[in-house]
Amino acid sequence: SLMGRLAGGNGDFRELASAAAEDADGRVKLQARRLLLALGAGAAPDGGEGKMLSTIEKALFLKGVKLFERLTADQLRILSNISREIQVGSGEVLFEMGDPCDYLYVIVEGQVEIVNDPGSPDEQVLAVLGSTASFGEMALFGNQGRSAAARAAQDTSLLGIEKDPLLLLIQEHPAISIAIIEQLAEIIRNQGAQRASLARSDK
Repeated sequence: SLMGRLAGGNGDFRELASAAAEDADGRVKLQARRLLLALGAGAAPDGGEGKMLSTIEKALFLKGVKLFERLTADQLRILSNISREIQVGSGEVLFEMGDPCDYLYVIVEGQVEIVNDPGSPDEQVLAVLGSTASFGEMALFGNQGRSAAARAAQDTSLLGIEKDPLLLLIQEHPAISIAIIEQLAEIIRNQGAQRASLARSDK
């Protein structure tokens, strides 16, 4: 199969992955997109060499992310060890509505749009996120698919934190889960207040 050739390392990875990204099977499309992102992880979106962050640099950056700002230096170091850098070119789709919620993302540089029905006449941009913003937090809870798509509004650098290693980390260090849950609760409260304010202004 095409995905078997990708996994086995035969042929031109980028050409095969690009072809697989148009496959009718949603699982094949998702894996192909991830392969393309992985192939570009060590290079900047413009084709130049990207700057790889050290563990300390990742930890310092994560400290400035609202979701993780209450973590200790040791907790941030551990978290940085399970995060990986991802480079996404302008217009590239990181995930689509319905895709598995298996990664939480943090924007290092650039912008990401959270979109309903991307590329269709009914496209609706729900939010535009910039540096230090996190998204995909609901990857930590349940197994429902993504509620919207994420697309790079410009060349963007991300840190991706996979769900399973993060949940394992939380099990081993319960204090991390408490800090993250407190921040998630605050984010949800703020979003609720913003929606209420918008509803009042529409009346």
